[in-house]
Amino acid sequence: MPRAAWRRPGPRPRRRGRRPRRRPGRPGESEAVPGVRAHLPDGILGGVGPHRGWSCRGPVQFGRTSEQGEQGVIVGTQGRKPGRRLGVAAVALLVLGGVLSCVGSLGGHFFMPTRVMPSDHMRPSHPAGGSMVFNTLVAGVDRGDVVLFDAAAWGERHLSVERVIAVGGDRIAYTPGDRTLTLNGRPLEEPYVLNGDPVAGSPGAFSVKVPEGRLFLLGDNRGNSADSRYRFEAAEGGTVPLPAVKGALIDEDDPLAVGLRSAVPAGGGVLLLGAVSGVAALRLRRRAVTAAAPTADTVPVPGV
Repeated sequence: MPRAAWRRPGPRPRRRGRRPRRRPGRPGESEAVPGVRAHLPDGILGGVGPHRGWSCRGPVQFGRTSEQGEQGVIVGTQGRKPGRRLGVAAVALLVLGGVLSCVGSLGGHFFMPTRVMPSDHMRPSHPAGGSMVFNTLVAGVDRGDVVLFDAAAWGERHLSVERVIAVGGDRIAYTPGDRTLTLNGRPLEEPYVLNGDPVAGSPGAFSVKVPEGRLFLLGDNRGNSADSRYRFEAAEGGTVPLPAVKGALIDEDDPLAVGLRSAVPAGGGVLLLGAVSGVAALRLRRRAVTAAAPTADTVPVPGV
């Protein structure tokens, strides 16, 4: 009988003391899967480390889809996507810019409205056509404040602007022949009135005890102002209720007003920066995808 018939079935036993021959790899080729070339540049996988072609930092991943739409074996690093941090920064900038723009525009419209003086009854402090900024979040007003109020207490349907002369509990009076009004029995100094004449246009003598929670209002141009002096019959002593006040005049250099005005252009600049950052992040990702495109063989994995 031939000698081959006496051989035990099964794999041939490996001889002791002899290592199996290793197939030499090419740069960029993984020895774990011979003949499969990684979808990464040769400088990363090929010729790096003690085992040429087998020096990738991440494990071999099966079942991924290549750029050509085929399922194969991909060997590569498990790092972050290029442009990821820049994309996150772009999203943050866009959100911040949107918030700043909304705060500046909505805050300026609802809380710091700007009005145009319609007439000259507040000359010389606020001539006709001048812009005035009011703070609608004002908690209270005091003597000398210029306020924006609803004139419904005087039987009119519009907003008007006047100066607060007396508040609840004060007594404001005028006697023909006097050069000034009297507040609580003392002459009232009013350096803001036109031509320095605080009694110009007064219809006659009056003495009003301002009720609590109400205001006595006059214009700075006393000779041309239909103010509380002419509203005695329409309201209690011509006064206006405190809830009718919609805002108090603030200086245009007020920090809050300046902040709201600056928020809109600042938000626009941040939005532009976020948009530029987002475009740059997208370009980085596209370049990374193009650079990582398979340039050699892609071997489909059976059963995947």
